This record gives sequence, structure tokens and C-alpha cells, in this order.
Amino acid sequence: MGRLNGIALACEQPALVARARNAVITTAPKTRGYGELFENATNAAYLEQGKGAACPDAAMLASNVAAAEKRLQAAF
Repeated sequence: MGRLNGIALACEQPALVARARNAVITTAPKTRGYGELFENATNAAYLEQGKGAACPDAAMLASNVAAAEKRLQAAF
């Protein structure tokens, strides 16, 4: 979810950024470890996207976030 959040952030998709963050906040246990994993993955993906990678289509990114939400819910 952090990777998708970083991509959404870099590609200026604020609704998907909020959706990804809220999914983690409402689903994952509120521990420092999970928060750090999410933040580190977000930062890494944001920086990688900034190296010139093409932004995915908004619908595709939304679909990927939805799939990640389902995996997150299944995990917790």
C-alpha cells in the first residue's frame, strides 16, 4: 500500500493518496512498525517515480489501490 501511496503522491492523485492512507489507518494495527513500513515504502516509491517514470492511468492506479485494500483487509 505504501508503494501505491508514493506513486499516487508523485502523480498528483490526492484522492488515491487519502484512500491508501485511510486504508492503512483503519485496517492495520496501530503500531510503530507498520507505520514505518508504510512511510518507508511511500518515500521509496515517491522518489523512484520522480526519476522520470511515467504515471499510471488514474483508473489503473485506483484499481491497484482497491486490490491492495482487499489484500490488507484479508491480512488483518
